[in-house]
Amino acid sequence: MVSVIVPIYNAEKYLNECISSILSQSYKDFELILIDDGSKDKSLNICNEFAKKDLRIIVVHQENSGVSAARNNGLKNAKGEFVAFVDSDDYVEKNWLELLVKAITTEEADIAVCGMKIDKQERILSKSSEAKENILLDLQKCGLMFSTFNKLYRRNLIHSDFNEGLKFGEDLLFNLEYFKNIKTIAIVSQALCFYRKDNPMSATANFREDKFKDILYLYKKTHNFCETINDSNIRKKMLRKFNTLHVWDYLGNLQRLVESKKNSYRENYKYFELILSDIDDKKFLKEGFYAFTSFNKKIIAYFAYKGLINMLLISFKMKFIVKKIRMKIK
Repeated sequence: MVSVIVPIYNAEKYLNECISSILSQSYKDFELILIDDGSKDKSLNICNEFAKKDLRIIVVHQENSGVSAARNNGLKNAKGEFVAFVDSDDYVEKNWLELLVKAITTEEADIAVCGMKIDKQERILSKSSEAKENILLDLQKCGLMFSTFNKLYRRNLIHSDFNEGLKFGEDLLFNLEYFKNIKTIAIVSQALCFYRKDNPMSATANFREDKFKDILYLYKKTHNFCETINDSNIRKKMLRKFNTLHVWDYLGNLQRLVESKKNSYRENYKYFELILSDIDDKKFLKEGFYAFTSFNKKIIAYFAYKGLINMLLISFKMKFIVKKIRMKIK
């Protein structure tokens, strides 16, 4: 049996489609654990209505504690041999569970990973290697390493909870802890999950002041994970990719502050000065600068690393203007 865990917070706009896509699975042997994280809209009512019609549904209500606490609550209630996660604003193909279960059982693997769709773009990995470290590098390259809803886990191999102190990157950290303790990975070369990018509640959609410390924490954790990679060439490539990811997330959060138009130029300057001086590990921005291949990203990382805040602010302003022009053209 599979335990499908869905953390829910104020998701009434998307919840019907999400739950319906899970209930319509061609693979029937699953329990659906809906964890309402103190929603203030009609999400809990929607969950209860579905539960009246399908005995496979378990509804759990908790005080608002965050998505990680909700997933951990789901794990405590899970009884299946396998565990899958779906976010409440996403949905899945009808054969999502069937193909993941088939892959993990047929190959006797420790985890199964499928592709996903983000808007109209598909991210798919065609299995080209059986070596774990090679597959991890391929998953990182095509963006399939980071999320949880495109994976099927063995419950008895989950030894770490989701970090409830993190509000960003908790999926990645959970996956890295899981990957450290397993030997085999099965790949399903089809996009079976649909990630909704247009949700304004998404952790990546807006400026968040608490995001900076989370990114720096993830930076250290991903470096620690890469130290467990035996192949030096793969380790170097994974470190480079993680460095570009974290530095651009960090700088992107600053850019979203500029785009929010909450502060004056002077206020943004003071804030940038504070945030950039607060980075304990001075290698962080420097490594990002050397890792970027895009000239535009490289120059922005250079301004940040050198503390050229006026140039950084001007760059972000120009990027915002270009983005608005492109949206008008579309």
